[in-house]
Amino acid sequence: MSGNPIPHGPVIGVCGDDCGACPRLLATSSGDPAALEIVRELWVRIGLREPGVSAGSLACDGCSPSRRCAWPLVRDCAFSRGIPDCGRCGEFPCGRLEAVFEASEDLAEKVSTRCTRVERDALARAFLMKRENLEAVRGKASEAVGMGSAVLGRRFVQPGILFLAGLLLGFAADLLLHRRIPLDVRIAAGCGFVLISTGAVILASAAAALRRAGTPFEPSRTAVTLVTTGVYSRSRNPAYIGTAMIYSGVAAAAVSPVAVALLLPVMLLIDRIVVPREEERLLSRFGSIYSDYRERVGRWF
Repeated sequence: MSGNPIPHGPVIGVCGDDCGACPRLLATSSGDPAALEIVRELWVRIGLREPGVSAGSLACDGCSPSRRCAWPLVRDCAFSRGIPDCGRCGEFPCGRLEAVFEASEDLAEKVSTRCTRVERDALARAFLMKRENLEAVRGKASEAVGMGSAVLGRRFVQPGILFLAGLLLGFAADLLLHRRIPLDVRIAAGCGFVLISTGAVILASAAAALRRAGTPFEPSRTAVTLVTTGVYSRSRNPAYIGTAMIYSGVAAAAVSPVAVALLLPVMLLIDRIVVPREEERLLSRFGSIYSDYRERVGRWF
């Protein structure tokens, strides 16, 4: 190892990591193989590397186009724009960067349960304050902390809330307007049962495919593996299709025409706002693999 000078003070990387506090960079700069071995053990413990990784492979001199990076599209985007970090970008924070922030939140959960207090403090400073670091770079930290926290399609608003809101608003409107359709209850219940059952099978199949691949089902969490088999070979969003069918079944069984009608704006919001943000995160995470999948399989059918 080269024994480069150890950084002093914050050194904000492209994605918002504080490289000046990064254990890998500090161990590399020290030129001490034992320090890198300590980092290797820590990285394995928190799931950033597999157990068989060598300490030498963790040597790092900071961001550069030629180095391995967990977020190469984010790094390459910044470098192509001639900016040292995403905080200086006019599109901050973009969908790709939101995926980076969410991955940090997932990492924070592991760090909180697998590390000592000293390790938690070091890792928090290095990797778990990306958004704050980039906002500080922009010189607008105080204004930016609360901005966009309720923007539709980010992790603060779950898609399930949209479906539930549509149903509840529809039921309430039917009660207030006294709108009833002269439909036999048995027919309504039968239609509802078929829709709910079909939707539940699709939803369960989607959840099972993700679980087998070891990737989270919740859309707000960062995907670990891109699943393209099973129901995902027919649609890129089978979970939303299944949920929409369950929604339709409940509305039909309740004979709620307004709830049925509200499914259209709910799906428009999902299609125009929620799904595009999710696709940006997946494209940032999986690059050309996701691009090829998106060309082969339709968003809905």
